[in-house]
Amino acid sequence: MEISDLIKILFGAVLGVGLTLIVDWVRLYREKKFLSKSLSAEVSVILEHLRPFATTEAKVFSKTELPSLTPLPVSAIGVMPISISMKVMKAHWAIKLANEHRLLAIEAEKNGQSDALNIYASIYMEWLKKAYGYIQNLAEDLPSC
Repeated sequence: MEISDLIKILFGAVLGVGLTLIVDWVRLYREKKFLSKSLSAEVSVILEHLRPFATTEAKVFSKTELPSLTPLPVSAIGVMPISISMKVMKAHWAIKLANEHRLLAIEAEKNGQSDALNIYASIYMEWLKKAYGYIQNLAEDLPSC
């Protein structure tokens, strides 16, 4: 094997690795852009829906199910900043817990259990306010990512 053959092999390997890195970077950039656009659209809709319930001090709870924030797919963990992924998961679980306590409050209301209704409605409001705060923080951080 001559030196020129060795140089050709090394050049081909470096070129292949370089092109692979560039293609992967472009794919990740496009995926991040798509995820941030879809997540910001979803967040704005959820904020509009939760605002009347999360900002009131009265123990008013929604009779309909709260909108769920879709958790990011596993592939997004490498694409989106970890702080965004964590805020999405926190908001997702807070909404889920608020929904569970909303159902318990509705059940207590049907059964005429006023003490249980007050307890579940209070817990529901706490989780709803936490979810609203998480989603507001997420909405503020999304344009920067």
